[in-house]
Amino acid sequence: MVRVQTKGIFCLEADWERRLDRGLSLRPMLDLLHQWAPLRVPFVHRDIATRAEFDYYMHRWAQRQADRYPILYIATHGNAGILSIGDWRHSKNHIHLEEIEDLLGGMGRHRYIHFGACDFLDLHGTRVKKFIKNTGLIGVSGYRRDLDWLESTLLDAAMLAALQTYSLSPRGVRAAESHIRRTVGELARRMELRVLTRSSC
Repeated sequence: MVRVQTKGIFCLEADWERRLDRGLSLRPMLDLLHQWAPLRVPFVHRDIATRAEFDYYMHRWAQRQADRYPILYIATHGNAGILSIGDWRHSKNHIHLEEIEDLLGGMGRHRYIHFGACDFLDLHGTRVKKFIKNTGLIGVSGYRRDLDWLESTLLDAAMLAALQTYSLSPRGVRAAESHIRRTVGELARRMELRVLTRSSC
Protein backbone atom coordinates (compact mmCIF):
# COMPACT_ATOMS: atom_id res chain seq x y z
CA MET A 1 0.00 0.00 0.00
CA VAL A 2 1.39 3.41 -0.99
CA ARG A 3 1.76 5.91 1.84
CA VAL A 4 -0.33 8.99 1.23
CA GLN A 5 -0.39 12.38 2.89
CA THR A 6 -2.37 12.73 6.09
CA LYS A 7 -5.64 14.57 5.52
CA GLY A 8 -6.97 16.76 8.31
CA ILE A 9 -10.56 16.56 9.52
CA PHE A 10 -12.77 19.60 10.10
CA CYS A 11 -15.61 18.49 12.40
CA LEU A 12 -18.83 20.38 13.05
CA GLU A 13 -20.81 18.77 15.85
CA ALA A 14 -24.26 19.73 17.09
CA ASP A 15 -25.76 19.01 20.52
CA TRP A 16 -27.03 15.45 20.81
CA GLU A 17 -29.16 15.96 23.92
CA ARG A 18 -31.58 18.64 25.06
CA ARG A 19 -30.49 18.16 28.68
CA LEU A 20 -27.49 20.27 29.69
CA ASP A 21 -26.11 17.62 32.06
CA ARG A 22 -25.59 15.11 29.24
CA GLY A 23 -22.51 15.77 27.19
CA LEU A 24 -22.11 13.28 24.37
CA SER A 25 -19.19 14.33 22.19
CA LEU A 26 -17.17 13.00 19.27
CA ARG A 27 -14.04 14.79 20.47
CA PRO A 28 -12.55 11.64 22.11
CA MET A 29 -12.85 9.75 18.80
CA LEU A 30 -11.04 12.56 16.99
CA ASP A 31 -8.39 12.59 19.71
CA LEU A 32 -7.89 8.87 19.08
CA LEU A 33 -7.31 9.50 15.36
CA HIS A 34 -4.88 12.25 16.30
CA GLN A 35 -2.92 9.83 18.49
CA TRP A 36 -2.90 7.16 15.77
CA ALA A 37 0.78 6.74 14.88
CA PRO A 38 2.34 7.39 12.49
CA LEU A 39 -0.41 9.47 10.85
CA ARG A 40 -1.35 11.71 13.80
CA VAL A 41 -4.44 12.96 11.97
CA PRO A 42 -4.86 16.71 12.58
CA PHE A 43 -8.35 17.99 13.26
CA VAL A 44 -10.46 21.00 14.06
CA HIS A 45 -13.55 20.43 16.21
CA ARG A 46 -16.26 23.06 16.56
CA ASP A 47 -19.56 22.82 18.41
CA ILE A 48 -22.45 24.32 16.51
CA ALA A 49 -25.72 25.28 18.18
CA THR A 50 -27.14 27.83 15.75
CA ARG A 51 -27.65 28.21 12.03
CA ALA A 52 -25.33 31.24 12.05
CA GLU A 53 -22.53 29.13 13.55
CA PHE A 54 -23.05 26.43 10.95
CA ASP A 55 -22.91 28.96 8.09
CA TYR A 56 -19.82 30.65 9.56
CA TYR A 57 -17.81 27.45 9.89
CA MET A 58 -18.90 26.17 6.50
CA HIS A 59 -17.47 29.36 4.98
CA ARG A 60 -14.29 28.93 7.02
CA TRP A 61 -13.86 25.34 5.79
CA ALA A 62 -14.30 26.39 2.17
CA GLN A 63 -11.48 28.95 2.40
CA ARG A 64 -7.89 28.26 1.35
CA GLN A 65 -6.62 28.53 4.94
CA ALA A 66 -8.50 25.30 5.69
CA ASP A 67 -6.76 23.35 2.90
CA ARG A 68 -5.01 21.27 5.57
CA TYR A 69 -8.45 19.90 6.55
CA PRO A 70 -10.00 18.64 3.30
CA ILE A 71 -12.39 16.22 5.05
CA LEU A 72 -15.49 17.86 6.53
CA TYR A 73 -17.23 15.70 9.13
CA ILE A 74 -20.72 16.99 9.96
CA ALA A 75 -22.23 15.27 12.99
CA THR A 76 -25.81 16.24 13.78
CA HIS A 77 -29.29 14.85 14.02
CA GLY A 78 -30.90 14.44 10.63
CA ASN A 79 -33.58 13.24 8.27
CA ALA A 80 -33.49 12.61 4.52
CA GLY A 81 -31.63 15.61 3.08
CA ILE A 82 -31.99 17.64 6.30
CA LEU A 83 -29.52 18.36 9.11
CA SER A 84 -30.93 19.47 12.47
CA ILE A 85 -28.98 21.62 14.94
CA GLY A 86 -29.97 23.28 18.18
CA ASP A 87 -33.57 22.50 19.06
CA TRP A 88 -34.52 20.31 16.11
CA ARG A 89 -38.24 20.73 16.86
CA HIS A 90 -38.07 24.15 15.17
CA SER A 91 -37.83 24.37 11.38
CA LYS A 92 -35.43 27.33 11.60
CA ASN A 93 -32.82 24.85 12.86
CA HIS A 94 -33.21 22.55 9.84
CA ILE A 95 -30.56 22.83 7.13
CA HIS A 96 -31.46 21.33 3.77
CA LEU A 97 -29.06 19.79 1.28
CA GLU A 98 -29.85 22.59 -1.16
CA GLU A 99 -28.78 25.19 1.41
CA ILE A 100 -25.45 23.43 1.95
CA GLU A 101 -25.05 23.39 -1.82
CA ASP A 102 -25.65 27.13 -1.95
CA LEU A 103 -23.22 27.79 0.91
CA LEU A 104 -20.41 25.90 -0.81
CA GLY A 105 -21.12 26.95 -4.37
CA GLY A 106 -18.32 25.37 -6.37
CA MET A 107 -15.79 25.68 -3.52
CA GLY A 108 -15.64 21.98 -2.72
CA ARG A 109 -12.85 21.13 -5.14
CA HIS A 110 -10.29 18.71 -3.60
CA ARG A 111 -12.58 18.25 -0.60
CA TYR A 112 -14.88 15.59 0.81
CA ILE A 113 -17.83 15.52 3.23
CA HIS A 114 -18.84 12.73 5.58
CA PHE A 115 -22.33 13.24 7.04
CA GLY A 116 -22.69 11.58 10.44
CA ALA A 117 -26.45 12.11 10.61
CA CYS A 118 -29.42 9.74 10.63
CA ASP A 119 -31.05 9.20 7.24
CA PHE A 120 -29.32 12.19 5.62
CA LEU A 121 -28.36 10.38 2.41
CA ASP A 122 -31.69 8.57 2.14
CA LEU A 123 -32.24 10.45 -1.11
CA HIS A 124 -32.49 9.60 -4.79
CA GLY A 125 -29.01 9.09 -6.21
CA THR A 126 -29.62 11.72 -8.89
CA ARG A 127 -30.08 14.40 -6.21
CA VAL A 128 -26.88 13.45 -4.39
CA LYS A 129 -24.93 13.36 -7.66
CA LYS A 130 -26.23 16.84 -8.50
CA PHE A 131 -25.02 18.05 -5.09
CA ILE A 132 -21.53 16.64 -5.74
CA LYS A 133 -21.42 18.14 -9.22
CA ASN A 134 -22.60 21.59 -8.16
CA THR A 135 -20.24 21.83 -5.19
CA GLY A 136 -17.23 20.33 -6.96
CA LEU A 137 -16.67 17.87 -4.11
CA ILE A 138 -14.63 14.71 -4.59
CA GLY A 139 -17.46 12.82 -2.93
CA VAL A 140 -19.71 12.36 0.07
CA SER A 141 -20.63 9.59 2.46
CA GLY A 142 -23.35 9.10 5.03
CA TYR A 143 -26.25 6.91 6.04
CA ARG A 144 -29.72 5.93 4.87
CA ARG A 145 -31.22 4.87 8.21
CA ASP A 146 -31.65 5.85 11.86
CA LEU A 147 -28.43 5.31 13.75
CA ASP A 148 -27.32 4.06 17.12
CA TRP A 149 -24.98 6.80 18.39
CA LEU A 150 -22.16 4.50 19.51
CA GLU A 151 -22.30 2.19 16.49
CA SER A 152 -22.40 5.10 14.06
CA THR A 153 -19.45 6.71 15.86
CA LEU A 154 -17.47 3.49 15.39
CA LEU A 155 -18.33 3.43 11.69
CA ASP A 156 -17.56 7.15 11.33
CA ALA A 157 -14.13 6.50 12.85
CA ALA A 158 -13.53 3.58 10.50
CA MET A 159 -14.53 5.68 7.48
CA LEU A 160 -12.40 8.66 8.51
CA ALA A 161 -9.43 6.33 9.09
CA ALA A 162 -9.93 4.60 5.74
CA LEU A 163 -9.89 7.96 3.98
CA GLN A 164 -6.43 8.51 5.46
CA THR A 165 -5.12 5.30 3.92
CA TYR A 166 -5.92 6.13 0.31
CA SER A 167 -5.61 9.19 -1.91
CA LEU A 168 -8.37 11.78 -1.63
CA SER A 169 -9.64 11.22 -5.15
CA PRO A 170 -12.68 9.43 -6.57
CA ARG A 171 -10.59 6.31 -7.03
CA GLY A 172 -9.12 6.56 -3.54
CA VAL A 173 -12.55 7.08 -1.97
CA ARG A 174 -13.87 3.98 -3.72
CA ALA A 175 -10.85 2.05 -2.41
CA ALA A 176 -11.61 3.33 1.11
CA GLU A 177 -15.21 2.18 0.75
CA SER A 178 -14.07 -1.28 -0.39
CA HIS A 179 -11.79 -1.44 2.66
CA ILE A 180 -14.72 -0.57 4.95
CA ARG A 181 -16.94 -3.22 3.38
CA ARG A 182 -14.20 -5.84 3.77
CA THR A 183 -13.37 -5.03 7.38
CA VAL A 184 -16.59 -3.80 9.01
CA GLY A 185 -19.04 -4.77 6.32
CA GLU A 186 -21.79 -6.00 8.63
CA LEU A 187 -21.86 -2.69 10.49
CA ALA A 188 -21.79 -0.73 7.21
CA ARG A 189 -24.67 -2.84 5.91
CA ARG A 190 -26.81 -2.32 9.03
CA MET A 191 -26.10 1.41 9.08
CA GLU A 192 -26.75 1.53 5.31
CA LEU A 193 -23.53 3.39 4.61
CA ARG A 194 -23.60 5.18 1.27
CA VAL A 195 -20.56 6.52 -0.59
CA LEU A 196 -20.74 8.52 -3.82
CA THR A 197 -17.90 10.17 -5.75
CA ARG A 198 -17.53 12.79 -8.44
CA SER A 199 -16.64 10.29 -11.15
CA SER A 200 -19.92 8.49 -10.58
CA CYS A 201 -21.84 11.66 -11.45
